[in-house]
Amino acid sequence: MTATTHPRLIAAILLLMLLIPGVCAGHGVLGERFFPESIVVDDPFPADEMDLLSFSGRKDNKNLTDSFGSEISKRLTPDLSLAIGGAYDVARPNGGSQTMYGFENLDLELKYSVIQMPEHEFIASAGVIYGIGGTGAAGVGSSPRPTVMPQMLFGWGMGDLPDSLKYFKPLAVTGQLGVASTIGGGAPSTLNYGLVVEYSLLYLQSFVKDVGIPWPMSRLFPVAEFNVETPLGGPGAARTQALANPGILWAGEFYEIGVEAAIPLNGATGHSVGVQALVHLFLDDIFPFTYGRPFFGAGPLRR
Repeated sequence: MTATTHPRLIAAILLLMLLIPGVCAGHGVLGERFFPESIVVDDPFPADEMDLLSFSGRKDNKNLTDSFGSEISKRLTPDLSLAIGGAYDVARPNGGSQTMYGFENLDLELKYSVIQMPEHEFIASAGVIYGIGGTGAAGVGSSPRPTVMPQMLFGWGMGDLPDSLKYFKPLAVTGQLGVASTIGGGAPSTLNYGLVVEYSLLYLQSFVKDVGIPWPMSRLFPVAEFNVETPLGGPGAARTQALANPGILWAGEFYEIGVEAAIPLNGATGHSVGVQALVHLFLDDIFPFTYGRPFFGAGPLRR
């Protein structure tokens, strides 16, 4: 993908945002707060949802890489979900002519909601991501060995703030902290952590003050994501990879679409600004009486 493709991708996604109808409902909801799906940092909600397409295009110190991913998740119980996902990469070495193509290793993720406090718009979850070694192509960096990353996740809305700070109430934060390790040795473990700061115009309009923002702009979520990977040993221990990802999300009843810049925060991460985007489906609302019901503990069927 050339550099001129990125503005076209952004324009297409923003146009699509205006064409998809709907209102937020049903997923990532705590009390009066809806948490949209973030693009980079893992969110804390077990869910019946699907990343129909996640895209990342950025240049680091080694390669110019375009990555096309997808993931689908299913709740086993109301508080426990299982997800499977993967990505296809197109990598062009800096200064080289050989282009590398291939799939990344498939990932399985279990996520369990440990604490939910709807009255305080707070959730804490535990999870583990298992990378199935050997399912991807070595040419794009896929490991022949399996990997595992236990992690903790949280989400917290600012609805408890006093009325004197009412315009800060639409703010929310989510976060992720995990350690990724290769089973059987090899590469050093990596500390992975991220933070998302988002502002909900929907929350502002509905629960703070109707300031007259028209549809579809009232469904926007300005967002900034920060993700960091730090090797915990080996020759790359000092080479932290850190990105800031400012952007915009739009959520409807059945879909969410978002686009963000990917801005390196240090020289080890690179010097070029990239782009990433997401098309996300809320399968629990598309198929509420089938796919949207957990396998166990769903309760009586209501129509």
